[in-house]
Amino acid sequence: MRWNEETFARIVALANEAALQPDRWDTLVSTISLALGANGGAVFTPELDPAGLNLCATAGTGTTSIPEFATHWATEDPWFQAVNRSGRVWRGGEIHLADELVPAPEVLRTAYYNEFIKHHGIENVISLKVIGDHDPAAPATHLSFFQTRRAESLFGEQQRQALNVLWPHLQRAIHTYWTLRKARDFDRIAEGALDALPQPTWVLREELTIEHANRCARELMVSAPWLRAGARRLMRIGDLDSGTLHQAVRAADAGGGRLLVAALPMAGRLRRAVLRIAPLAGAAPYATAWPLAHALLTIELPPPDDVTTLWQARLAKHYGLTPAETRVLERLCTGLSPRDVADEMRVTYATVRTHLRALFDKTGCHKQSDLMRLMQP
Repeated sequence: MRWNEETFARIVALANEAALQPDRWDTLVSTISLALGANGGAVFTPELDPAGLNLCATAGTGTTSIPEFATHWATEDPWFQAVNRSGRVWRGGEIHLADELVPAPEVLRTAYYNEFIKHHGIENVISLKVIGDHDPAAPATHLSFFQTRRAESLFGEQQRQALNVLWPHLQRAIHTYWTLRKARDFDRIAEGALDALPQPTWVLREELTIEHANRCARELMVSAPWLRAGARRLMRIGDLDSGTLHQAVRAADAGGGRLLVAALPMAGRLRRAVLRIAPLAGAAPYATAWPLAHALLTIELPPPDDVTTLWQARLAKHYGLTPAETRVLERLCTGLSPRDVADEMRVTYATVRTHLRALFDKTGCHKQSDLMRLMQP
């Protein structure tokens, strides 16, 4: 057994990492296994939690055994059966040695041994019940380590004491893991619901910090010249500046929602869009996913001007304009200067000038005003 203060500190640090980074569980199991003189080990939840989730990490001997155990052999495990027959609950922190539960000769006569664990090189086991059967914070969780009978030092009191010292740290790590995992699941549910909306939608804090933008909103933030956002903060929508939007979010949070109308320069003329701002206080799962958020902002865009849209598409095809050149031309038609276009498209001014020269060459125009007239159907 390779156990000292440095090993203990290393394992505790790995447990803290695994609580936050699930890919570290395998490394944690491997490190404890080496320290205990085991050939391998596993941390696992024999049964799925109510949401259908589980935790499984393995190292060394038995790496492929846990899925097979959960699917086919859990009910025939003679060591689990021995604990169940005792009629008492296997509480968190309890440690069992296989030979103390069932004599080795009795195990050797079972199908469980001959058809399952023998093929994985498992002959001796020590198990720690990290999370008990009735813990409200996490599903029952086992940490088991495996040996062959030819191991240099069979599991005994030293390994039991080591696991007993580690137990509080491992329990805390698994509690944290499940708390964060469930929180991430709430986030995915909330984000998925918003991404399914056909309207651009933002989750905002009171000061207009963007907690989340759905798929339509993200596309709009890249392509719409009339929408400005910087440093994850919404700054302008059409003729509504940040001060007006901030005031509306505060009012919505206090009074059950607000409706605004924004003027948007589109295709050379002003169009109207409806902004709906709804408070999020107490609105699960949004409040769980974004506890600092104040409001949900949704834009109902005006219907596309089909005549203008078809005309612009026809021109782009006729003159062989690239997508980038088309985007520059559309923005110029809203009244933006080349420098403003560069800012909106997040490219350099030189890039916009290059696209502009290409537009002049392809269309035969010599001035921006000629381009503007060409774009009008």
